[in-house]
Amino acid sequence: MSGFCAIVVGFGLATAAAPAANAASAANSEPVYSPAQSDKLWSEVMAYVDEHPNDLAGIESLTNRLYQAKPLSVSIDGSAESYSGREAQAILNRKAALPSNAPLQSKSLSAKRAVPVDAFSVAFTFIPRPNTGSVQFAAYGTWNFRDDYVNGSAPDDFASNRLSIDSSCVSINNTLSKTYTYDNVVTQASYLYDSGLGVTNAPIVGLRDAASGFKLNVDHGYVMTQMNQFPCGPTTVRGAFTYEHNQDGGSVIGVTASFAGFGVSYNGNPTTLKKSSGIVSRTA
Repeated sequence: MSGFCAIVVGFGLATAAAPAANAASAANSEPVYSPAQSDKLWSEVMAYVDEHPNDLAGIESLTNRLYQAKPLSVSIDGSAESYSGREAQAILNRKAALPSNAPLQSKSLSAKRAVPVDAFSVAFTFIPRPNTGSVQFAAYGTWNFRDDYVNGSAPDDFASNRLSIDSSCVSINNTLSKTYTYDNVVTQASYLYDSGLGVTNAPIVGLRDAASGFKLNVDHGYVMTQMNQFPCGPTTVRGAFTYEHNQDGGSVIGVTASFAGFGVSYNGNPTTLKKSSGIVSRTA
């Protein structure tokens, strides 16, 4: 949903139950919640994410209001620079608002088949969950096609949260994904291709892209990988998000992903465009 930015106001964010006070909370200057309180607060975050998947400024504002989370650290389209959610949102809004005058992705293919290099943007961040005394967080990758780009057909698109974690200290719980048309109607066009659990730590999601009524059913969306951190002391997790779009025929032989890279093998010769965020690190 190009150019969307909703800043969270109100929400009754006085969090119905006060955080449980303990020594850890005082030491870390961060509220500590019971598991039930944490789940309730996180359900509010997830409800907002599902309604506003590309609104990084709103997600940042909401998590800060609900449980005093720190600003997000966001990477956009391979940039080595890190932005807050509000800063990232402003950049993504400008990208979405610009008319396309980009060169074609492949000079060897006809203009009719080639994918413009600005057809979509990607972003990646880590969203913290409320502190329960154990560390929980989510890797969050998003994409957003220009609203005037409507070209979806077989084979499927693929996306991945590519994570570098110490498996003795951090575990992946699950990976969620959701897809939308440009006007934010949910299309349920995604599926889990590979969980990455205990092997690659790079969950892969498949996206059955298609166009109908001049709407792309994967115009934007997200891949969220929820994780737990064990009591190992300060632990660093790194991650990036990759999305590969293809069009015009062929079939997929296989998809591989790891923190080091991402690749899709095809039968035939579809035109493709792959974009990755830069690497984002978090230590907690």
